[in-house]
Amino acid sequence: VKAEVMAVVQDQCEAHDIEEQKSLLRRLLAMELAEDDTEEKKMRKVKDKNETVHEVHAWYMLSNGWEFYQLDKTEDDGVAFGYMDGCPYPELGYSDTNQFTCLAVGHGDELHSIDPPIGWAWNDEVMYV
Repeated sequence: VKAEVMAVVQDQCEAHDIEEQKSLLRRLLAMELAEDDTEEKKMRKVKDKNETVHEVHAWYMLSNGWEFYQLDKTEDDGVAFGYMDGCPYPELGYSDTNQFTCLAVGHGDELHSIDPPIGWAWNDEVMYV
């Protein structure tokens, strides 16, 4: 994608016609939006202790040491379904991500640098929806 962007930028610099410049800028914006959209939708599969496969959309390391693995898309109000780990009673449930005090957050490719929940296992397949 970076090579494509550079080619469009080079064309933009060489274009003398204002309509051609506008067209190239629209193309560049469309490529940027497509790249952002792909990154947001990237997730990683994980199997729980019962061999049920879940899709991890995001991971949050909370300031109290607990970890929240987001297993669905966040609603407009910030509420997401997921698995809370590292707490006295790990469980599936809904949490308001706006209320989290986070030390770290992981999305997309960053999910490859974290461990799965205790007793769970990553499925090495990365999927896009």
